[in-house]
Amino acid sequence: MDNDKKELLKKDFELFIANRKKTGRNFSIPEFADFASAIINFYVGGGVLAHQERNQAAIFLTSLYNKGLRNVISDEDIQNIAQAICQEELIDYNIINEIFN
Repeated sequence: MDNDKKELLKKDFELFIANRKKTGRNFSIPEFADFASAIINFYVGGGVLAHQERNQAAIFLTSLYNKGLRNVISDEDIQNIAQAICQEELIDYNIINEIFN
């Protein structure tokens, strides 16, 4: 996964967090996983990410989330969370709308 794709994912992650803060909504691990699976599947479906980049994207987004938590998630747990994110193949357009509206 190249740097342009990482920057795109990072921008979307920051937009989603900002929206959550602005609206006072939660951003726990389940909400993060819903966001990550939605955005990854959206970009795979649109051809921005290749299917084989899903795991890399999930690890990258989980690492960003962990950084915001001051690195409390272990490397092994990052891998497990990323794997769970990749198992979901649906797109939650409510989440996508939060990013693009």
